[in-house]
Amino acid sequence: MHNSTDKNNATIISEFLEIASNSRNLREANGLLTTYMANRTIQALIKDENLPVIVNAVTEMAHRADGEYIDNYLLASAMLGRLSAVARAREDQVFARIDELLEEELPSIETLADGDEKYYAAITISQSSEPWVLDYSASEVFRIESSEKARKSLIGKVLSDTGNLSDFLSTLSENLNTVKSITDVDKRNKRIRRILVAIQESIDLWRGDCGENPGAALSEFSRLLVGSNIAEAEVDVAADIANHLFSILTHIINLRFSHAFAATTYEVITSLKRIAGPAQWNNILSRSTVLPMLRNQIAEAAVVLAKQDKTDSDFLPYLNAVYSSSSQIELGLASHFDSHKEIGADVREWWLSSGSSEGGKPAKRQRVGNSEDQQIGSIILELDSLRESLEKVERAIVPLLDIQDPVLAETLKKVSGGFTNIAQIARRLGRMRKLTTTQLKDQEVEYNPRQHDMLGGHKSGIRVVKVVRDGIQKEFGGKVKMLVKCWVTPVGRSNEDNE
Repeated sequence: MHNSTDKNNATIISEFLEIASNSRNLREANGLLTTYMANRTIQALIKDENLPVIVNAVTEMAHRADGEYIDNYLLASAMLGRLSAVARAREDQVFARIDELLEEELPSIETLADGDEKYYAAITISQSSEPWVLDYSASEVFRIESSEKARKSLIGKVLSDTGNLSDFLSTLSENLNTVKSITDVDKRNKRIRRILVAIQESIDLWRGDCGENPGAALSEFSRLLVGSNIAEAEVDVAADIANHLFSILTHIINLRFSHAFAATTYEVITSLKRIAGPAQWNNILSRSTVLPMLRNQIAEAAVVLAKQDKTDSDFLPYLNAVYSSSSQIELGLASHFDSHKEIGADVREWWLSSGSSEGGKPAKRQRVGNSEDQQIGSIILELDSLRESLEKVERAIVPLLDIQDPVLAETLKKVSGGFTNIAQIARRLGRMRKLTTTQLKDQEVEYNPRQHDMLGGHKSGIRVVKVVRDGIQKEFGGKVKMLVKCWVTPVGRSNEDNE
């Protein structure tokens, strides 16, 4: 008889109250509520002053129903959550007595019959301020298997109660042991993916505080949740897991861009790379849809630092992680740096070369062998410069000394000969080290900050320069690298001057 849709309001109310007063089986009353919702007659049950009457009936029935009282309270919580879902703006009447049901920690929501019951119970529990509710809700986020709506409701509770993303992630990290207990690797990874979908979607809606060092909190959370599982996961599952974590990271930066300048913000990247392993990490990089945005954020942070004449070697591991090679790093950063001509050539070179150049204050030294070659190259250039001056002295001074002071003239000739021997030794050493000069002195060339040092400092908008001192190059495995840059001066006026 419960399926009838033409009962008047009084009949529906009396029917429910009769069940509630005479039955000690709370589930029978819950079944009646479910039927009313399915038949769209529940509004008659809760109309006007009927709602508090029904709420009181459910609460009283939970106190006296058969079975474990604590299980009854969980089911009664689900019934109140169901009523709140249709009571619209009168939720406060529905939850007026929930403290009576939630004085002690309830069993897991997973013990309820179906996804709807789990969701409605989560709604009620999320309204409570009892001390046990926060950790309970965080644990249930990982324990729930078949109700994503319930999971998201409890995530919202944890996020609201913790008040910031850093504490939210830390609270989740302290309550995720349920996932670790899943022995089937495939099942565990798919559960992790579902959990991260719900967490990411909830964080995407968050507009509040990020808290202190949210990047480190995210990294620790991912390490504890994902662990080595990502290395064993199916390729698509691993990519999805990483994608959701990347999305959380990008949202943190979007909320507070100041976090983009703290290298620790990006710790989750290197953490995932380390536990995924090279092959799986390459799969993640090739499949990630969020990675382009993350790369842009890192690149823009690098630009802002560079505009302040700063470098930061702590950024390098994250650049190396999100790009597959140094050439990819250079290409990716160049598109951001090109529109900022005011950035000094040395600092620009440091970022584009992933810190391998010496530009910028904290820049790393080049690899073993390069610094020695640079010194040898610098000596060759210096000797070439002195040779020109000495040749002028020999042409202009020695003939005069031969007449006025033959002894001093002979001494000067010996100095010149010794210098020539030293220069020859330096050039032989350079050839042994595969060092060559650029042979560009006095030529006009297109300005390239990676190959040229502009005398007087970098000037924006310069296109053509004149080489006033050669540079030194070295061959590395068939590739030629500039070790000592050419000295150049501007030719004509810069673009900025012309404007």
